[in-house]
Amino acid sequence: MTIAERRLRSEHRRLPRFDVLVLTSVVAAVALVVVLFSVLPLHPARHAATPPTTSSIPSGWVAHSAYGLQIAAPKAWSVQVFGQCPDGSKPGTLFIGTSQFVDNCPSYRSDTNQVDMFRSSTSAPSSGGSGGVTHEIRVHGLSVKSTRTYAGMVWVIPSKQVTLSGLGPKALSIMRTLAPATREAIPATGQVTGTEHAEAIIQVPVTGQVTVKVSASGKTTTVDVIDGQFWFLGRPGQYVLVGHAGDAPCPPVTVVLRSGEDTNAPPIQCQGE
Repeated sequence: MTIAERRLRSEHRRLPRFDVLVLTSVVAAVALVVVLFSVLPLHPARHAATPPTTSSIPSGWVAHSAYGLQIAAPKAWSVQVFGQCPDGSKPGTLFIGTSQFVDNCPSYRSDTNQVDMFRSSTSAPSSGGSGGVTHEIRVHGLSVKSTRTYAGMVWVIPSKQVTLSGLGPKALSIMRTLAPATREAIPATGQVTGTEHAEAIIQVPVTGQVTVKVSASGKTTTVDVIDGQFWFLGRPGQYVLVGHAGDAPCPPVTVVLRSGEDTNAPPIQCQGE
C-alpha cells in the first residue's frame, strides 16, 4: 500500500503627450494599483506563515506527540504511556512508549484495535517470519518503511528511530494520522528513574524522599525513595532533583525528561559522615 502526498520588475516607459483629462485618469489608475498591491500581499503572507498543523487530525480526534512525531486517535480510545494491556472497555487503545513490565494480557479478540508507537533502533520492519514485503511510503512528509506481518501492520520511521505497529480493523486509520509533532498535539508523559545513596565509609542506599522541581515553572513535589531507588512520571522538560538524607548534604542533580521515554537521572550522592 502506498500513501503519497505533495504540496503543490516591470520596465519604465516614457509617457506620451496627454491632455489634462487623460493624464488625470492615468494618475488615478496608477494610485489605485499602488494601493491594491500595498494591501493585498498581506493576506497571502499571513496564510503562508500558518503551518498545516491539523491536516492529519480528523474532526473529533485528539493528537498525542512523542519522539518528534504525533499520532491521533478518537476521544473514545484509551491512551496509555508505558501501558501493557488493551482496554477492553474502549473501542481501541493507543500505546506510547515501551511497556515497563511484562504482564499476561487477556486474549485478543478479532475486533481488538491497538496501535503502538515506541523508540526502536531498527531501520526496517521485521516481517515476523511471515515473508511480508517492505515498501517505502510517504506519510505527511515522513519517509516510512511499511511491512504487513501476520500480526498486522508495522511502520518504521528511520529518521526518528521510531516504530509504529497496528493491530485490528481500525488500526490503519490511526496510523495514517502520523505526522511531525505540532504544538496542537498533547505531549506524552515520560519517566525518570534514579538512585540516591549516602557516601560514608561504604555507600548506603537512602530511604526517604527526593524533591522534584520543574525548572520552567518552579513547581515542586516529592517522590518516595525506597532502598535507594525512585521514579516519577512527568511532562517533558528539565527537572532539578534534591535528595534528603538526614543532616547529610545532597547536591542537586538535573535531568531532562522526554516524552514516551524512560530517562536515567544522574545518581544523587549525599555526603555522609
